[in-house]
Amino acid sequence: MFIRLLFLLLFTLFAVNTYALQSFHGRVTVLEPTYMPDTLVFHMDVGNQTCPAGVQ
Repeated sequence: MFIRLLFLLLFTLFAVNTYALQSFHGRVTVLEPTYMPDTLVFHMDVGNQTCPAGVQ
């Protein structure tokens, strides 16, 4: 029983990062439509550690 509980706890700790959402407010500086369906590349003037400003 202890092993199952430990496994469930460790699995939950690692799975929580998978669903982490981040949001930030800024302005779109570049908007590039592409030929690929449902694809729109954009650059923003702000960012964070995982998604720096100016990177697609």
